[in-house]
Amino acid sequence: MRIEVCTDRRALASLATEWNSLLERSSADSLFMTWEWVSAWLTSQPDELEFIVIVVRNDSKALVGIAPFFVRRFSLFRLIPVRVLCAVGSTDSGAEYPGVIVDSSVQDEVVECIAGSLLDAKKAWDLIWLPNISAWTDAIADITDVLDAGALSHRTRQREFSSIALGRSFEDYLHSQTAQRRQRIRKYVRERESGAGFRFSLIEQPADLESAVSSLIDLHSRRWRSRLRLGSFEKRPPLVDFYRSFTAVANQKGWLRLYQLRKGEILLATQIGYIYKHVFYQLQEAFDPDIDAGVGNILRAYVLEQCIDEGVIEYDFLGGVTEHKRRWGATKRNGADLIAASPSRLGRLIVNLRIWPTGRYLRPSL
Repeated sequence: MRIEVCTDRRALASLATEWNSLLERSSADSLFMTWEWVSAWLTSQPDELEFIVIVVRNDSKALVGIAPFFVRRFSLFRLIPVRVLCAVGSTDSGAEYPGVIVDSSVQDEVVECIAGSLLDAKKAWDLIWLPNISAWTDAIADITDVLDAGALSHRTRQREFSSIALGRSFEDYLHSQTAQRRQRIRKYVRERESGAGFRFSLIEQPADLESAVSSLIDLHSRRWRSRLRLGSFEKRPPLVDFYRSFTAVANQKGWLRLYQLRKGEILLATQIGYIYKHVFYQLQEAFDPDIDAGVGNILRAYVLEQCIDEGVIEYDFLGGVTEHKRRWGATKRNGADLIAASPSRLGRLIVNLRIWPTGRYLRPSL
């Protein structure tokens, strides 16, 4: 095996033509790990970003492993700098399901190489922080195998996700739900067909994308401002740049599904997601805060029907389990957040004290 470490954008970009092929041979295969997602994310990030992307090739120089990390700066107690390895593409994008990309046919050898490289670079990082890992695939096992091979201490905590298993037809989907849920969803369908002047559209033309994304961002922000809070787009400006970049790329790939519900010319609700490997990843939705919130439900019923017609087998709500999601027949599945320590005293102290990068003690540096 041959090991390389990409430390800048140019070296990372050299993997573009091989990345997705390896991803398809791994348990990490998801929308959020594709080269298209990563490259769009890079356009929204500052130029000075530091990378530690471990690349493994076999003796024939074929790509068989990628551990895609970048260095993010945190501070402990607002005083002590901490260098944290996070998954490339994971911040300011809405990404979930991070992992290491390992060709399953040479699993053990690649795991050992990645572990050895992390140890070789131990002076460049203190922690690894990977939230929202799926546990219904082998993604979490691949990561912990790497950490165990390097004898790197780590902890996990449970993270909940939810998704809907879709039937072969919309009627199959309805009959898989309880009578109460079925009645509620049929109510949304009746409202859609009531002659109230609802108009649904799927944004497909490149010329329409910019205004459609702007409308999504505007409705989402207005909704949160109506609650006297800032929405994610206002709190994280790079997220806006990422959405504009990735929607264009995903539209070219045929992945993008950006739906709108209007009455006349008034935009009532919008929902954005992506279809990848027969899964619809629901990323964001918004509705006019001055309109009855039920319009969002009318739109979701329409989106579900469209997904089923396209042969989609799963509607993935991503992280979180709420009553709203259960009402659509979503079921819970478990994943994990993971934190690991380098051999440094600081990293091991943080992990042993059970300090997570989501509280007041360990926070991203500005």
